[in-house]
Amino acid sequence: MFITISLRDRVYLYYVGYILFALVSMTFLHGQITALWDFGTQTFVTMLWINMGLFTAFAYLFMRGILNTNSLSPLVDKLLIFGFYYGLSITAAGLLNLPWISRWLTLGSGIFSPWLALTAGIVSLRRGFAAARYFLLAWGVLAAAVAIFVIQELGPMQGEYWARNSLLVGTALESILLSLALAARIRDLKEERRVLAESESRFKNLSYTDGLTGLFNKRFFSLHLEEALRSGQVSDNRPCLLFIDLDDFKLFNDTYGHDQGDLVLKGLAGIITDSVRSNDMPCRWGGEEFAVILLGATLESAAAIAERIRQRFAQYVFSPNGQTVRQTLSVGLARVQQGESSDDFIRRADQALYRAKRAGKNQLYVSAVRPSNP
Repeated sequence: MFITISLRDRVYLYYVGYILFALVSMTFLHGQITALWDFGTQTFVTMLWINMGLFTAFAYLFMRGILNTNSLSPLVDKLLIFGFYYGLSITAAGLLNLPWISRWLTLGSGIFSPWLALTAGIVSLRRGFAAARYFLLAWGVLAAAVAIFVIQELGPMQGEYWARNSLLVGTALESILLSLALAARIRDLKEERRVLAESESRFKNLSYTDGLTGLFNKRFFSLHLEEALRSGQVSDNRPCLLFIDLDDFKLFNDTYGHDQGDLVLKGLAGIITDSVRSNDMPCRWGGEEFAVILLGATLESAAAIAERIRQRFAQYVFSPNGQTVRQTLSVGLARVQQGESSDDFIRRADQALYRAKRAGKNQLYVSAVRPSNP
């Protein structure tokens, strides 16, 4: 039960219920329970069949859970659900003081339950559920024990010590083997959760990443700029923002083709990544425009980073169609002002970029203060 609570696993709860009612049923069936409590005959018989019915019902619940029949085999799953209600009918007959019905229902369960369990295990194993191996081994042992017990109850071998105790021994062995099946299932679930977590992380990264350049995308930029501004207002460690735009990029695309233009964008992305600090956030804003959030940077340090990007890119050689071509870029830089909104901050950086373009391109323009008429 402690493991059940720790894992929060419903299937392990079914296992606990199954083993618990199996144990109690065995103590009734073999008389040990009378050493703990002096039941009257009527109460003893009623309690015996109540526990035998719950033993059967939890067995089917456990089968459904551990074999994952709900997903793997709807037909087998319906049969196991029927088995669950069959077990409850044994309990109901015991409560209604109809022990002969409970006895014959239990004997019937002893005949078809092992075969249904083995069939369910084989179906699950064939559909790739590895834990079913241990389940089949466990129920194979119990099936043999149940068959011997039912045969001796029906007449042959009646009263034989080894035959009467076969169910007790079979249940004990089965519980050990089923614990191995549960361990395999838990291991498989952990692996599934690990793979799922990796997939979620990968998809999350993809949703924040530009497919061409590998930089963060505009969605990421919008989310984290607000976060950077809030952090900067609290700690007075205000961020800077670079807007970077390729000069005459449309002409390059028209001359050499968009595939060569993509190589230029990738080359610039690599230079930006190598030039910024580890905690900065380089993003592709859209088209040939890039943005970099510089966390906790002064205007001087941010300007040094911007100049490093500009100079490295100006020296970078592209070879479209075997030709030697160099490209340039322009950069606008702004540092957020106290109480400034993200929209105003972006607008100032964008205006700084525009002024760098107007001043002749291939240069950096710094917006030191917020303009009065943005």
